[in-house]
Amino acid sequence: KGSWSKGKRGGYGPTFLSDSTATKGEKSVRFTPVINKAGNYHIYTYFQKRGNGAEQTPVKVFDGKQEKETIIKKSEVQVIGQTSGEWVPIGKYNLLKGQKAYVEISNKGADGTIVADAVLLVAEQ
Repeated sequence: KGSWSKGKRGGYGPTFLSDSTATKGEKSVRFTPVINKAGNYHIYTYFQKRGNGAEQTPVKVFDGKQEKETIIKKSEVQVIGQTSGEWVPIGKYNLLKGQKAYVEISNKGADGTIVADAVLLVAEQ
């Protein structure tokens, strides 16, 4: 939703999306995975720690039944090693089979740049 800029350096993969114009309307990026097997999943997002990054990044997770919002606080993310970011846990969710579940990153209330880079779902064994 909205117009995002495409970046190529400092992200997890070859590209990422960023937005630094929170005053020009709410924008969001929705990651919609195909869940082949219903069950509990640990969800992570790759968080780039930038000097001009927003102090808080809102992340919504929809498990197929209900939506829950989490806030990633820049001050609580510790980048270890020679990377520009870190995998941040969003929580454990019981996801339904199919394409109903999603993870959404938005610029809601942003006071700096928001980055939507990558999402990782790890099935609980």
